Amino acid sequence: MVYRIVRYGRDDEQIMGSLVIPEGWLTWAKNVVGVQPEDDGLGDYRLNDEQTRVSGQVLGFRPEPERFYYFRFQPADAA
Repeated sequence: MVYRIVRYGRDDEQIMGSLVIPEGWLTWAKNVVGVQPEDDGLGDYRLNDEQTRVSGQVLGFRPEPERFYYFRFQPADAA
């Protein structure tokens, strides 16, 4: 299982891209997003503006809130 930050278009809410969270950063990412220890982490977690900004700084992407509606942290198959 891999985790991604997925961005959606502001106009049509279509998936516009995603970024795989490197395994070494997964624990950090779960803490930033607020995944609770008792949670299996299989849900969809919406990132607020601050979580998105911090994630971008650490993972090396530039959030574009004027273009993208929101980001989500979610599990995905490795394929």
